[in-house]
Amino acid sequence: MQKRLPAEAQLDFKQARQLTLSLKDATSGPCELKGILMEVDTLASSTELGFLSTGALLELCVVLEQHLNDEDVCTNVARIFSLLLSVNSQYVDSNPKLNCLFIVSISGAELEATNAGQDLVVRVVFILGNMTAKNNKAREELYKQKYSVETLLTLFQTYHKLDVKVKITPTKTQNKSEIDGTKNQKLSEVEDILVKLIRVIANLSINTEVGSAFSGNQNCVDLLIKVLECKTIEKCEELMMNAATTINNLSYYQVKNSAVRARQLHIAELLMKLLLCNNMDAILEAARVFGNLSRSKEVRDFIVQNNGNVRI
Repeated sequence: MQKRLPAEAQLDFKQARQLTLSLKDATSGPCELKGILMEVDTLASSTELGFLSTGALLELCVVLEQHLNDEDVCTNVARIFSLLLSVNSQYVDSNPKLNCLFIVSISGAELEATNAGQDLVVRVVFILGNMTAKNNKAREELYKQKYSVETLLTLFQTYHKLDVKVKITPTKTQNKSEIDGTKNQKLSEVEDILVKLIRVIANLSINTEVGSAFSGNQNCVDLLIKVLECKTIEKCEELMMNAATTINNLSYYQVKNSAVRARQLHIAELLMKLLLCNNMDAILEAARVFGNLSRSKEVRDFIVQNNGNVRI
């Protein structure tokens, strides 16, 4: 006897199917499309599997590619992607065609994100981080996309600079608590983007080809070093951990033009503060990096001179 879905699930699937068809036929203009996307967003929160089985992700990829110059549409689609993929990433992982199309589409949004608002940026890098966490094919596809590396590093540089210089100038109408609250909120938003963006680079660098290329990228290594220089594990734990993890991944590769090896002593100095802190996760991550860097006698001598060998 054939199993049937509960009545409520059948209704959700029917709604999902109808909205998927609406997406495909949304040709009247951006206003109609945005209205449909709002409905999709609402329903996707409660029936992710229904949307996946209707082919909605494919239609959303098409919508994204066709409206890359519309930040509102890109942000709405990115939010829906986040909802659908946060619990169903294995669906994309097992579908090579959809995987490639998704990466192409979201990479287009990534390019637009260099001049877009933070809402779009944070959603795009969040999705890319999830896509590349366990999927080597996704890492390869993202790396192969034109300007993908340049765009990631441009975003990295832009938000690092913003993170460094965000200072709220007091106005006559603001009291101290209002100023502090606004400053903390802005710093938090920028730092969240950096955390997610560095995670993408860390995930990409797991792939041998991509990791070797990033290891030789002077701009990438310099930006990671700047994060370690201006942050502390006590105040920015996740950001520091992601930066250390990325450097660990890059330091694994023994390439001729390694930017990590060129700056290995300075990196060792910066990581020593993690190795000697009271955060066990930070200590372990720093020890992993030293495990790679200690192939150099210069670094081994530095570790001994600074009593780092006691922790390692």
